[in-house]
Amino acid sequence: MPIGEYGRRKNHTVNDTEELSRIDKLILEEKRTLAREHFSSAWENAIAEGIDVEIIVDELVSGVLLELARIHGNEAVQKYVVDLGEREVIGEFIPDRILQ
Repeated sequence: MPIGEYGRRKNHTVNDTEELSRIDKLILEEKRTLAREHFSSAWENAIAEGIDVEIIVDELVSGVLLELARIHGNEAVQKYVVDLGEREVIGEFIPDRILQ
């Protein structure tokens, strides 16, 4: 019997699929948490070094988009920028926003 992701048998049941989905979500959330922690630390270090917020943001955004283009191509950058604009329109980046 073939082995799939995580070393599990490929012919798993619906419950197995739901469990993998739950595990995948937990792994993704942990990765997001770690990324936020790394970013926060780098941000605090840059601020402590006296770097202006605008410079940090510009370098971060430029660097991220260049890396995204290098790995996934310009179409991925275009898609990400459009998605980012949509997220801004719905208020995702409003500090201390209250969800209703």
